[in-house]
Amino acid sequence: KLAEIPAVAVVESSTRDYENDFGLAHILGYVGKISEEDAKDNPDSYYITDYIGKVGLEAAMENELKGDNGKQQVEVDASGKIARIMAEREATPGNNLITSIDLSLQNKIYKILKKAVDKHRKKGVVIAANPQNGEILAMVSLPSYDNNIFTKLAGKKFEKEYKRLTSDKDNPMFNRAIAGIYPPGSTIKPIGAAAALQEKIIDINTHINAPGIIEVPNKYD
Repeated sequence: KLAEIPAVAVVESSTRDYENDFGLAHILGYVGKISEEDAKDNPDSYYITDYIGKVGLEAAMENELKGDNGKQQVEVDASGKIARIMAEREATPGNNLITSIDLSLQNKIYKILKKAVDKHRKKGVVIAANPQNGEILAMVSLPSYDNNIFTKLAGKKFEKEYKRLTSDKDNPMFNRAIAGIYPPGSTIKPIGAAAALQEKIIDINTHINAPGIIEVPNKYD
């Protein structure tokens, strides 16, 4: 019926659906409406109505995930109906993205950390990596957020939810796993020890007393 009304067209569209919600929000990130500046800078790749990756893998892998828009140049009659297609370019889908994340491990860590954070009302981060090659197997930052609000909410509902997230003192949209700055603590010790061994300042039999203070000058200088 709508297709028969002059100047009215039915157009198919797609939207993101993030199934894991809070557990993968910081990894996947989210998409949002493209800015006028980005649309003007890439007129052949984007329309002003397009969505573009804003943070996370959505942003980092935007060029791989997007694909190419299709185009049609048409001639219409006086009523606005298409009389003939003058030129056409088929759309091409973006590439699939395969990550090193172990979803079962990610979900398990999320549940364990969520339970601890809820109990102690604190923030928390867990990163699990493969020591053989450095691949990230799981990465959880809490508190988190539901990235579906950026694709499923609009108008006042979106504004209300976005304001709630950005005004939260615990900053749930902040990815503490990669953006937080923390003192390294004892995790720095193996790095220093490896350098000292390489420079032959110490050997495998060297014993270092760590009383919790720093001696100046240091006897190893």
